[in-house]
Amino acid sequence: MVALAAALCVGVLPAAVAAAAGGAAHTKLVALHDPGATMGDQFGHGVAISASGSIALVGAYDTSSGAGAAYVYKAGKTGWSTSPIKTFTDPGHGVDHFGFSVALSPDGTTAYVAADRLAVGARTGAGAVFVYHASKGIWPSTPTQTINDPGTASGDAFGVSIAVSPDGKTVAVGAPVTTVGGTAQAGEAYVYQASSGKLPTTPTASIPDPNPSLGRGFFGYTLSLSDVTVGKGILVSGAYVTTVKGQSAAGAAYIYQEKSAHLWVLAKGGQLTDPGDVG
Repeated sequence: MVALAAALCVGVLPAAVAAAAGGAAHTKLVALHDPGATMGDQFGHGVAISASGSIALVGAYDTSSGAGAAYVYKAGKTGWSTSPIKTFTDPGHGVDHFGFSVALSPDGTTAYVAADRLAVGARTGAGAVFVYHASKGIWPSTPTQTINDPGTASGDAFGVSIAVSPDGKTVAVGAPVTTVGGTAQAGEAYVYQASSGKLPTTPTASIPDPNPSLGRGFFGYTLSLSDVTVGKGILVSGAYVTTVKGQSAAGAAYIYQEKSAHLWVLAKGGQLTDPGDVG
């Protein structure tokens, strides 16, 4: 899931006006509120912004009793409009948590909206990511593409996190409740690398929790990607409930490098564990 900066909790996006006080610059924020104004919608649980800072995407996964929604906002010459220019609703029409996590391509023309509780066939709670591509500034109402959980079980929660590389050509999706090596909720991350400008519907690489023997880890609950060039791409995956030195839920993070085309390996020194209480 895209990490929420503290500032985004009170006002999602900066306006063009800044004031200096005491030698420090303070940016005035425009507050974006739940368009549905309904208690419990969880508007803002997932947020994303384009590289230019002119397109924003906000998820509200509990809208419509858990079906979920996502909203696109655009900055104009006079600032940000507090009304969305596009509303995406759950294509699954269930209690799917559509909008639990969201992501945008760097150019702001492709939106990724996850529904981590969507049923895939008979597999309840498997999860999916819906892709929306804008053409000449017009967003479609139905998904351009659907990427379903590539796992085989129910409850994988595919889509709890989404990361897009800065070059926009690679997407990583976390499924932190996936069973790995017989360990429930160990977690797995999947990498999708575009070919001819379109993502495949099956992953180009699967990266399971490297330490499932430690028990539930929720590997893939958070993800981040660098530019992906063969031999240089870096993926970071959080596993925040991993047991470390016998301490339950101390947490870990893992850094992977793309060693060759579609082959991701744990980087040297890339297994990071909780260094302990500080301060």
